[in-house]
Amino acid sequence: MIEKGYATDDNVFASREIKAENPFYKDFLFRHGFGVLIAIRLLTPNGYWGLMLHFANDHPMISDAEKGLIEQVRPLFEQAIMKAEEIAFQRITEFSQFFKGTDSQVFIFDANGEQCSNIDSNGQITKHCRLSDLLPREMNQALHEELMQVCSSDANLSLSNAYQFRDEDRHINILIIQIPLILRHFFMPFKVCAIRTECSDTSAIKQKKLHALFGLSESEISTVDLLASGNTPAMIAEIMSLKPTSIRQRLKVVYEKTQVNSQVELVALYGRL
Repeated sequence: MIEKGYATDDNVFASREIKAENPFYKDFLFRHGFGVLIAIRLLTPNGYWGLMLHFANDHPMISDAEKGLIEQVRPLFEQAIMKAEEIAFQRITEFSQFFKGTDSQVFIFDANGEQCSNIDSNGQITKHCRLSDLLPREMNQALHEELMQVCSSDANLSLSNAYQFRDEDRHINILIIQIPLILRHFFMPFKVCAIRTECSDTSAIKQKKLHALFGLSESEISTVDLLASGNTPAMIAEIMSLKPTSIRQRLKVVYEKTQVNSQVELVALYGRL
């Protein structure tokens, strides 16, 4: 398939009798009436993929004329995939506009961290940047398993992790979430979004106090910080790829821990720290 651009099952099996003994055909394809197929090579942002076209069980060997017609489908699909990637990056860029004018950067990367792109606060995309630009190298290795868990989890669970570290005289906050399904497409290698924000010493001290005095978790601290920055619960939910009800429930827990009764009181408390 890679060399010629296509491959049929007749290229793989010496006879249809041998093919009929293959469990995938015998137990699945034949039962659904689609036992003759051809795979077409498609170039996607995630490498070459095979597009499988199925025909009825009694379809004769796929002819050269049919192969020619099927080959005409390939550029149509590749154009559609290119357009899907363009739309996905546009949506992710629009998502990153939440942080326009701030010191935040948005990174998107695949499950292995081998492919990484950066969207700056002006919406400019830099491809092929290094994941070490996001986290210190030693932190990359220590957190690899946690990042993989976020990458490979069910997207509907909206798992997220928050981290904080000090880089020379700067405090860095990292929020890592799985890219919402509505922002990406099937062939897209990028699965995870990381928001990297440089904090002032004052912000870092406040966040440490929230943890030390009230026992807030990293995700709760990130929520309070976003709220204090002027984001509504609905905006925070979209940033964190969570449902608004989840953010409201999280805020209720924060209210109980900090002994306040409203968002206004919580923001005021944060300002006094």
